[in-house]
Amino acid sequence: MEPKKSFEDILTELKNIVNELEKNELSIDQAINAFEAGIQLTKQAEIKLQDIKDKVTKIVNDNKTTDFKVDNE
Repeated sequence: MEPKKSFEDILTELKNIVNELEKNELSIDQAINAFEAGIQLTKQAEIKLQDIKDKVTKIVNDNKTTDFKVDNE
């Protein structure tokens, strides 16, 4: 099983794929495979971003104080 990639690793791989595709030096089969890999990486990145958003939301919600009082003395 492949170890989970960090968000930064996913972005690096996506940038590399885009760079390869932009060079126009790949065969059509290689380009399709690279494009497909890019789509899969994009899905992984979206999942990671949603997980991060959920964690941040939970942290914010868990740390809200409704009875915060400032003492001016």
